[in-house]
Amino acid sequence: WTSKVLNMYFDRYFPLAASTGAALKKETGMPLRWMTFSYIVSLYLDCPTGYGLHCPSAAAKATFVEAVKAEHIVWAAFPTNAELATGDKSILQFGVKMSASVAEKLGVPAPSVVSTRDVPGMPRSAIPILKEAGVTAMSEGMNGRMVMVNAPPAFTWQDPNTQAEMLTVRFFHRFFPFFPRFFPFFSPFFPD
Repeated sequence: WTSKVLNMYFDRYFPLAASTGAALKKETGMPLRWMTFSYIVSLYLDCPTGYGLHCPSAAAKATFVEAVKAEHIVWAAFPTNAELATGDKSILQFGVKMSASVAEKLGVPAPSVVSTRDVPGMPRSAIPILKEAGVTAMSEGMNGRMVMVNAPPAFTWQDPNTQAEMLTVRFFHRFFPFFPRFFPFFSPFFPD
């Protein structure tokens, strides 16, 4: 099943983001900035055989790299949509380093914002670890099944033990399951 999901990225989402980004840039002069995960980017660029993946051709890779350099395809400072509370310091450092190394390989700036979606938060003890690793901000998005946290949408989160601070932005997606219906121009990114 995992290879089927990854192949959707390789065969559909990455080419669609590249072509949509190029069209948007032509019309508006602005990049698309469609966000994916750096672990998927890493697998795409260094595609391992024997796992049922549709490894890209040299032309497909070139189109992808061009889209990354044009900022049509971007990724966050952590390689997955992780439950950060389950990782120790080494896991958090590794994740940030992995995302940065993928950026370095492609000659683009390292991402500096950790983005998590549909996970029930992260511990404040992650703040000094992430900050030390080069993260400058955190973005959390919660769906309608999670309890709303008692915090403003944007705030400076401080770890009282270390005094480390990090800008944090939180989004509460009550309508996320209906996203394509409200924003039909994104419907190609949501397969039937």
